[in-house]
Amino acid sequence: MAAPLLTLRPLDPERCAWVLDTDGRLSSGTSSWTRLPRPTPPARIRLLLPGDWVSHASVSIAARNPRLISQALPYALEEQLAEDIERLRIVHGARDADGRVPARIVRRQALDELLARLRAEGLQPDGVYSELDALPDPAEGWNTLALPDLVLARGPKGLAMAMEPALLAAALGGSGTQAIEAAEGPWIWLHRHLDERGAIDVLGGGGRASGTLERLRPWRIPAAIAASALLLQGGLMVLETMQLNHQRTVMQADIERMAREAAPEVKRWINPLAQLRQMASGTGVPAASQAGMLELLAKAAPVLAAQPGIKLGNLRYQGHTLEAQLGAADGATLESLLKTLKQKSGMQAELAEQRVEGAEAQARLRLKGAKG
Repeated sequence: MAAPLLTLRPLDPERCAWVLDTDGRLSSGTSSWTRLPRPTPPARIRLLLPGDWVSHASVSIAARNPRLISQALPYALEEQLAEDIERLRIVHGARDADGRVPARIVRRQALDELLARLRAEGLQPDGVYSELDALPDPAEGWNTLALPDLVLARGPKGLAMAMEPALLAAALGGSGTQAIEAAEGPWIWLHRHLDERGAIDVLGGGGRASGTLERLRPWRIPAAIAASALLLQGGLMVLETMQLNHQRTVMQADIERMAREAAPEVKRWINPLAQLRQMASGTGVPAASQAGMLELLAKAAPVLAAQPGIKLGNLRYQGHTLEAQLGAADGATLESLLKTLKQKSGMQAELAEQRVEGAEAQARLRLKGAKG
């Protein structure tokens, strides 16, 4: 069983036409706003706007994204509108077969007052449509439907208008017209023939309120700058993360290379830091003459691995001193490494031959075991 459907169409400030469809049984009438039917939930309520309240238009817009179409639509229509766009609500539907975007334009104040009147009566429309959308597109000429005070007309390519009979006849000139016979009355006919799937909901539509766009207009440039800054910051963070990951990979490779140079008899390195610690503590199998170098490597490797911004170069062990060529973006990074080595590793550490080549600071690191 379908939910009850109530269609409302305002006639004047005091009266409204209504059609109530309860499981296919129709009842209709006109009444004051306070005496409208109150269908039981989950009934649906839809509002038909008088044809002379709504302007139908279509424009060519290159954008395909609905949000971008909504933003561009008011400005694309601006020259066609007699009122300022901040006074209007403009929504759009799906692009038609000719590639044009259909739009519906209604005065914001009139719509807001009508919706407020309905809310005061405890009625909340689920959709708001132009009654002109109920008329079918004609094969040729114009389809017309006579109402008590207006004639609705729908022409080719979505053209639609509502006028007093004499004015409409003059507007259409010699164009052929086909009058629609509404034997049950125009309100029931409109209720029956409004296809919500093809109509444009003025409340939802595919667009947004032009007034909202106008209120946001002064903020377009600051918002664009802020969005650009966020995108730039996000891009820089991603780039920095990628660089750090690359440097960490390079550092791990350098540590493994150092380990291979220190203990060439070890054929397989799985965890160089752990294996070096084992060798330095005497649990590994390196030659005794290499114990001093391995001890220094085991202590220095964790500190070096925690500094992905430092590049490790040639390694040399001589006279109980381990020397390594270092590179970094600046001298402060090298000094920070030196300070950490002195504090955490229990070794004597110093930097020698410091210099800057291009955009890189270089120095030779010298490590010795703690005095003792």
